[in-house]
Amino acid sequence: VNALLEMQGAGGVTFQWSGPNGFSSSQQKVSTVLNSVNAAGTYTLKVTDENGCQNTSTTEIKIAAAPQGQLKGLKPNVCAPICIDYHFQKPQQQTSVISTWQINGLNFGDDFTYCFNQAGNFNINGTLTDTLSSCSTQLAFSVNVSQKPTADFMYSPDAPIAEMDEVKFINASQGEDLTAWSWFFKGTSSEPAYSKASGREVINRFSQPGNYVAALVVTNGSTCADTIIKT
Repeated sequence: VNALLEMQGAGGVTFQWSGPNGFSSSQQKVSTVLNSVNAAGTYTLKVTDENGCQNTSTTEIKIAAAPQGQLKGLKPNVCAPICIDYHFQKPQQQTSVISTWQINGLNFGDDFTYCFNQAGNFNINGTLTDTLSSCSTQLAFSVNVSQKPTADFMYSPDAPIAEMDEVKFINASQGEDLTAWSWFFKGTSSEPAYSKASGREVINRFSQPGNYVAALVVTNGSTCADTIIKT
């Protein structure tokens, strides 16, 4: 579909075309866009010469539907490093359709996995082909990949005393455009399950001796996040 059909008559001085969907023309050369499978059928040309003699000619136009389908797994914005599983889903009425995909110079079939290890804008170009009709459709998608930060932190003093020392937790994360630092501290049996704080540096006091779990979630301006947990 969406193909341009051009036809030209000969053998007379006047021409009358007729066809499906009310197609009609009195021009010697005609063109029409076949934008639907309903445009398929018999096209007839009636030619009249200078003596008034007439004759007709017919041609059968067959139209195959353009191959369709969806690429499952598409995400327009992701954070690297990440590996994504892609799956081409064809319509039930077009089981003869196959797909080929290209990413960053690599070629894939209907099902594939691609790992985005670096930030950047990547194009996914696809070709859908109907193996019965040889009709094809071109598809294109864009994936914007942002780099994840690397979460890390230090704390001081190294061996704090319960109920006495304030422990300072200092962000040591790496990455550009860091915007948020979320801290989580595991509680004890007599305290809430955890406490939380935000900021590059935070203070926490531990009421009882023991081993405590501290976690930092760091986020950048692209909403990419990373987590680190230390005891």
